[in-house]
Amino acid sequence: MILFIFPLGMNLQKQLVKIHDGVRKFQRQLMDVKPTPALIERLEEVMSEVETSINTLKGEQRSRFEDLLKEERTCRQEVTAYEKKIENWTNLISTKPPHRDLPAEVRALEAFLQDTGGLCGGWDQYDHQAFLKVWTKHSGQPAYRREAKLYLPGKTAEEIEQHEKWHQELIRLQDKKREVDNRDQTGRGDAAKETGEGCCLFPGLFIDGRAPCPQRLSDFRYKTDFPHQEERRRQLKVKLGIKEQLRLRREEEEERRRREREEEQNGRCLLFVFTQVDSNVGRDPSRLTRLTKGWEERMKHVRPSGAEPVSQMFHRVVPTWRQDYDELQW
Repeated sequence: MILFIFPLGMNLQKQLVKIHDGVRKFQRQLMDVKPTPALIERLEEVMSEVETSINTLKGEQRSRFEDLLKEERTCRQEVTAYEKKIENWTNLISTKPPHRDLPAEVRALEAFLQDTGGLCGGWDQYDHQAFLKVWTKHSGQPAYRREAKLYLPGKTAEEIEQHEKWHQELIRLQDKKREVDNRDQTGRGDAAKETGEGCCLFPGLFIDGRAPCPQRLSDFRYKTDFPHQEERRRQLKVKLGIKEQLRLRREEEEERRRREREEEQNGRCLLFVFTQVDSNVGRDPSRLTRLTKGWEERMKHVRPSGAEPVSQMFHRVVPTWRQDYDELQW
């Protein structure tokens, strides 16, 4: 922070010295002189330079203050986010009965969650849900890490591997706790058959069909703890939100690929059409009067409609009254 302020202070000092020199120059111009147009013009130039320096200094200081306000706002948001994250760590661990009244497996699970940052292992709930989705999809195989990097760009490979180890340890402790719960339920069910109908409704709560045992009542409340239900409901809501975001992202990706395929196909079609068109036609004026091949083929099949023309000899017309006379002479 000192390295950031020191250059700013030096620059500000230089600008103030420049303004001070301009004012002193203006004062020297006014000492023992007569007002002339040239003097007035010089004074106006000095005043404009001083005014420009002052306005520049004000603008730079204003921009610096705005940058500092933005940085302060960003720092405040980061601090608020970290405070909420720390609050989530404490809220995720619900109040449980005293550890001395719980089995060793339950105490181990509670201590593990307390030391590692809650049900999300110190991660943000959104990141933890994305990790669980990818890890479950690949059944915990190492191949999931490549896809997990796409959903968790802010996490390194080492952090993802450490979170995977934490999750495996959590599953192991939860399995042990579940085995203890099953054994307790089995024992309470056997005791309920002996104590009567009331004990069958709430196994393990009653002793000899009378008032419930405080220790077993505490265990029963722990089994039906509402914060667990709220946590599951909240996790389900986050999971549905993640699925919806992934669906929208998948649709956008498919639409983009479809447009790219169409553009590529149109480009190939245009290229094919351009390669088929031959625009290099030579100039031949005689082809305008030349018969086309179609016309020549057509004239081959056209036959003359009559015989060759016969030469004709014209004669004078003989009157009818001389026809008989001429025949007699012949």
